[in-house]
Amino acid sequence: MEKILKDIEENLPKIQELSFDIFEDTDTESAGSARMLYNLLYLYQDKYGDEAFTSGKLKTAQDIKEDAAEKLAACRENISAAAGKKAVFKSQTELSGKIESLLSLFGEYQKGLYLYAFSTYLITLFAGDFSEEAVAAAAADLQEKDKAYTSLFTESFIQLRADADETGWSKIISGVAAVSKKAGEALKKVPIISDTLVDEALSSAGEKLDKYNEDKNSGAAAALSGSRPTAVGLFVDRINVLKA
Repeated sequence: MEKILKDIEENLPKIQELSFDIFEDTDTESAGSARMLYNLLYLYQDKYGDEAFTSGKLKTAQDIKEDAAEKLAACRENISAAAGKKAVFKSQTELSGKIESLLSLFGEYQKGLYLYAFSTYLITLFAGDFSEEAVAAAAADLQEKDKAYTSLFTESFIQLRADADETGWSKIISGVAAVSKKAGEALKKVPIISDTLVDEALSSAGEKLDKYNEDKNSGAAAALSGSRPTAVGLFVDRINVLKA
């Protein structure tokens, strides 16, 4: 138990900072759920031996996870519909608008994924079953959700690139470069996004986008590769600390 409490103390600031970055608008239901989860974890430090506390708050975490799961399903449906709608770009403004629209949808997805991951951690913590099987199942659940997010993000922007290619990608690549700085800053503030080719293209500077345009069929992966820690990874690590 000492190991678990020490891990909580060390990581509470990271969790709080991440929450502030993701939920910029604090006056929303999702932001309220994020604060609730944080408060529960904070209180657990003094209540870890109190069964009334853990059993009562377990239901709170389960309810938030259920709501988050519904949000994830809705986000995937909305993103698939938006990304799957074929676009014909006549200007860099139209392309920039589509990118920002998709990023906004993925921002909502990121919020749902954060709540799902955080609540899964608390459910595992409050349930008190720290067997290898229980911990592995919780971690695998989060990793699968993260993989689904990454896959949809990649597929969506590959489709966007394909649409842009058909309408003269090289003519409007400067438009993507122009918005890449803004998009990149937004992406960097929410490190849920995993290592993907198109993610890295959007968060790179203009020169990488130029390189991508010149060599998109052969050397793009090497030119645009990179990695960032994910929010899901943060909670997977916390879950693994619980292992008996």
